[in-house]
Amino acid sequence: MRGGRTMMGLAGALAVAACGQGAGAPNGNILSNSLTPPAEQPATPPPTDAWLGRWAGPEGLFLDVAAGDGSGRYALTIKADLDSAGDKFSGRAEGATIRFTRGGTEQTIRAGTGAETGFKWLATKKDCLIVVPGQEGYCRD
Repeated sequence: MRGGRTMMGLAGALAVAACGQGAGAPNGNILSNSLTPPAEQPATPPPTDAWLGRWAGPEGLFLDVAAGDGSGRYALTIKADLDSAGDKFSGRAEGATIRFTRGGTEQTIRAGTGAETGFKWLATKKDCLIVVPGQEGYCRD
C-alpha cells in the first residue's frame, strides 16, 4: 500500500505540472511565466539629456542640443562665430560630457559656470556649457 501512495503522489505532481501546457494557458505553460525573468527596464538616460534645448552665448552665439532620446546621441547646432549661421554636428554622451568632432578635432562639451566661459556677459551665470574653457561657452537664461 505504501508504494501505491507514492506512485499516486508522483502521478498527481506530474498532472499538476502538465496542466500548464494546455491550449488555454498563457505562453503554453503556466509554470514558465513564474520563472521568466522580469522584462528589462529601460536604460537610465545619460545626465547630458538635461542639456536639451538652446544655450545662449554673447552677441547672438548659441548652442542647440537636440535629439536626446535616452540613447546618448545628439544633434548639435553651434553658432560659435558671428559669420556662421550655425554648424551642425553629431555628438555622443560620454559620462557627464558630450563629445563631437569639429574641424577634424575631437571636442568635449561639459557643464560649468559663466566665469569659465571666458565672456564677461556670461560671468554671473551658473548653468552653462563649456566647449573651449576661456573661449567658448553658452548659458541658460
